[in-house]
Amino acid sequence: MKRAHLGLIGDYTTLPAYQRNILWMCFTDPHWRTLMADWADGTRRLVAKLRAAMAEHVGDPGWAELLAMLEAHSPEFR
Repeated sequence: MKRAHLGLIGDYTTLPAYQRNILWMCFTDPHWRTLMADWADGTRRLVAKLRAAMAEHVGDPGWAELLAMLEAHSPEFR
């Protein structure tokens, strides 16, 4: 199952750990954009979920780092 899954979407296991994040991949990797039927709507939903989740992790450096990296690497995310 895992090989089939990776064959369909790409082998994200080869990425550095910090890049194995659906938000990171959707906003910075052109291939991942093609995997979403409606990229604009899908990413809006992902960002809304990120905001809700971050509310529970205010001050957590890992979450802050992810946010800073996304802002630095993706004009669309900003």
